[in-house]
Amino acid sequence: EAVIERCVTSALKQTYPNFEVLVLDDNSTDKTTEILKDLSEIIHNVHTISGKEKPGDWLGKPWACHQLSEHAKGDFLVFIDADVWLEEEAITKAVNSLRQSDTITVWPKQRVVTFWEKMIIPMIYLGLYTLLPAKYVAQHPFWLPRSLRQKFAPAFAAACGQFIAFNREAYDTIGGHTSVRQEIVEDVEL
Repeated sequence: EAVIERCVTSALKQTYPNFEVLVLDDNSTDKTTEILKDLSEIIHNVHTISGKEKPGDWLGKPWACHQLSEHAKGDFLVFIDADVWLEEEAITKAVNSLRQSDTITVWPKQRVVTFWEKMIIPMIYLGLYTLLPAKYVAQHPFWLPRSLRQKFAPAFAAACGQFIAFNREAYDTIGGHTSVRQEIVEDVEL
């Protein structure tokens, strides 16, 4: 409730042309539903989807994202958490990166605000960038045999589940969120 309006408003300010904002209301008990209703009355490309009851073999976030993907109409899908707000160029940059590379998704730039974010997030990135050869997920070094590349590529993967963007075709090819319905770290598994 405290963050949803800022999240949706930032999504609506995107410079990317012709997009829709889908928000899943998973039966919230606070004022989120009212806030979304008010926003959708003012801004017509905000669509609130009432979440269906979660099947027993699904975890919450994959189920929510799956429902959103079923309603989305675009060639690119961007999933963001409710406590995320975007810079105006975020979607444009993500889509351009997806178009220019042979990757399934892209990593966002994160702004850190609080003291603890400023302490912890850079340490996470330090570990990721120095210890995890993420470039080998998309690039195939000549010195690494194909069989080993295929075996170890998942070990080189990382993701930021707060903001995850896909080419729709790639998302569908990997099975979307259905393929990770029981995964706690579904973003990395995707």
